[in-house]
Amino acid sequence: MPIARLSTARPRTPTTATEPVVAAPAPSRKAHLKAVIDTLEDFKAQEIVVLDISKNSGFTDDMVIVTGTSTRHIAAMADALTQNHKAHLFGQEGAGSEWVCTDLGSIVVHIFTADKRALYNLEKLWSYQFTE
Repeated sequence: MPIARLSTARPRTPTTATEPVVAAPAPSRKAHLKAVIDTLEDFKAQEIVVLDISKNSGFTDDMVIVTGTSTRHIAAMADALTQNHKAHLFGQEGAGSEWVCTDLGSIVVHIFTADKRALYNLEKLWSYQFTE
């Protein structure tokens, strides 16, 4: 049975002093939402609805719900979201189906066929205001 050898090499350290790397500032909530909607509009998304659920949700601030004309159209929109917003992408579920959910951190995008959108009716579900 071969013996696994652990590397004893030390991690490389820079030999020259450089300025610290500063991350680019995160886009504002409004700018990020506009960029997502622009991507969906470029791919001819239908019936775009934006719900501000920040007061009712602990996992996101905005939910975008759109309709696609076919599973191919939905897949194209979902692919565009993942390509154009890689820095914010947490995950995507349902690729190749009638409902794709894309988590972009502060924005969750649901892309449905018309039948599935009517069936699940997320607009009505999330329009419910929690009261104490």
